[in-house]
Amino acid sequence: MKKKQLTGKWKQLGTHTELFEWAASRLCTTKDEFDAVGERELVVLQVFESTEVNKTKEASFGMVLSCKKILRNFLTAAAYGDPVSISCDGTYRLTDAGWTLINLGVVGVIYDEKERQFHQRFYPCAVIRVCESLRL
Repeated sequence: MKKKQLTGKWKQLGTHTELFEWAASRLCTTKDEFDAVGERELVVLQVFESTEVNKTKEASFGMVLSCKKILRNFLTAAAYGDPVSISCDGTYRLTDAGWTLINLGVVGVIYDEKERQFHQRFYPCAVIRVCESLRL
């Protein structure tokens, strides 16, 4: 069965080379590069690969994505003196292309005066996309 090719804003990445070509245009490695992007513009913070998982010619690779707007959740937590507690959730799987999404963020507690209860909230800061077992 042939997979449907994504068009428009999103591109289906099928090879290691395509991943790095796509990510290179959005990779921020310096402060100046990061300062140049807009508040809601997608940035790539890191690209990685590993062949250590199954010792074959298949590789797992991925990238860490975010934007300035949601990265500010780290700053907000620190500004209020709250410890920054990292939480990961890897339950979302993009079945179309075999990618897994891992949400990275901070956990905060808010008080709801109406309900007179505390509620725990997850505030995302970055998304890690990982694709397993792609032939190089």
